[in-house]
Amino acid sequence: MVNRLLNRRVLPTVATVAFKVALTLVLTLASPFTLEAQDPSKVEPLPRPGDKLDWYVVKEGDTLMDITIEYLGTHRLWEENWRLNPKIRDPRSMRIGRRIRVISERSPTSEDAEVTVVSRVVRTQRFPTRTEEEARVGDRLQEKDGIRTAESSSAELEFDPDSRLHIGEKSLIFLERVDSTLTGVKRESIEIRRGQAEVRARATTAKAKEIEILVGNARARPTADASGSLQVRSRRVGDSAAAKVMVYGGNSEVEAGGEKVDVPRGMGTAVPEEGPPSPPEKLLPAPRPELEEDSRWNYSNPEIRWRAIEGASSYDLELCSDSKCSKLFRRVEGLKKTSWTPERLPVQEFYWRVLAVSESGLDGYPSRPRSFAIESEKPDTKAPVVAVILEGAGHHRGPSQVVLAKSGRLRLEAMDDASGVAIVRYRWDSGPWKTWKGEALKPPKGLTGTAQLEVQAEDRRGSISPTKAVTVSFDFENPAPPVVEWTAEDSSATSH
Repeated sequence: MVNRLLNRRVLPTVATVAFKVALTLVLTLASPFTLEAQDPSKVEPLPRPGDKLDWYVVKEGDTLMDITIEYLGTHRLWEENWRLNPKIRDPRSMRIGRRIRVISERSPTSEDAEVTVVSRVVRTQRFPTRTEEEARVGDRLQEKDGIRTAESSSAELEFDPDSRLHIGEKSLIFLERVDSTLTGVKRESIEIRRGQAEVRARATTAKAKEIEILVGNARARPTADASGSLQVRSRRVGDSAAAKVMVYGGNSEVEAGGEKVDVPRGMGTAVPEEGPPSPPEKLLPAPRPELEEDSRWNYSNPEIRWRAIEGASSYDLELCSDSKCSKLFRRVEGLKKTSWTPERLPVQEFYWRVLAVSESGLDGYPSRPRSFAIESEKPDTKAPVVAVILEGAGHHRGPSQVVLAKSGRLRLEAMDDASGVAIVRYRWDSGPWKTWKGEALKPPKGLTGTAQLEVQAEDRRGSISPTKAVTVSFDFENPAPPVVEWTAEDSSATSH
């Protein structure tokens, strides 16, 4: 036993024979209880430098996994605790009252973040020189390193399989600290010098995330909710020290000006350049898109539409190259209308989403990305062509005048070679517009003598033709001359 214990200890190479004899005598006289009462870190070599060990007395119902979670907040180290106690045969059933050694603390170890998404123009900045390099998927960033995105560009960093940082366009982000207190427990400190970043995480346990975001004069400390999910967007306002923090999942504490506010899920706060954060306010809901999923267009400038959100001061729209909208293609901010039309898009598949911005400048929930495809580089630049067709009894008196006999009828035709006709409308004598559904038009009841018919057509991208007006005279007594057809685009009538 003495030799075995001596072999387990690392003695100085200059130890004297007298010291060995004295040590042997002490160990021989030591009882088992005295041995277990020693510092547990000195009984066996530590599993890893910097670990702190403690004794634990097994209670009824204890398992080694439960004990590990109690001390470390995660089950992932239970096998290391088992290796510290080789006499334990079954980690799920241990003798009550038994004293075992457990890892109670683990010192942080430096880690890095991996670049997992690079969309368009993204560059890294390496500490301490701050020299810039073109970012590539697979690059690893250490503490104090930075990453910068250009306009219409984005990037994503992965700290572990459950924790990512999405970086928006025109942003500059630095990793102030990237370390881990325990396996599965990350502590991340991120500084937003410019632009915005969004933390997205799904923790293994509800308390497994410790994240700090430095943005302007504010510090945001998000935490996962009971399900382990976390999604917090932080944005620096221009070149000022003002900031916005929006919580889509989990919760966040936001500190600035010596005061703190708790921001729960579905809420946000605006932080001025100086002073405390504003009281949390509810984020606006996601706008509802008015385009069908997987729309396909044979022109390059489709109109994208969505429904209005009450309380919105403007809308931000994103075009992306992937279904998660992590690869940004274009971002359009400050839209006042509920539609947007690009000048021209390339032939490819896109995903788009839109969010409403509140009066205080907080981003609401983004809509679920919807797909569409551009199948032609040619833009649709012309409005539809609309025509008024005379059927039955009647005749034309000119390009914009028609006489309608008793059995005569009018119908409408519209044509658009690019996007196609979406709707055709008409009205009599400046009354309400009505949608033409293919029926033959006849004057409204009670309308006699002369009336004005106005028609217009709208294509699928929202272009509306100029309103065409036709003066219609009603002559129900005289027989009709040969049928004459007139269109709004013709300068003369055509006889049949």
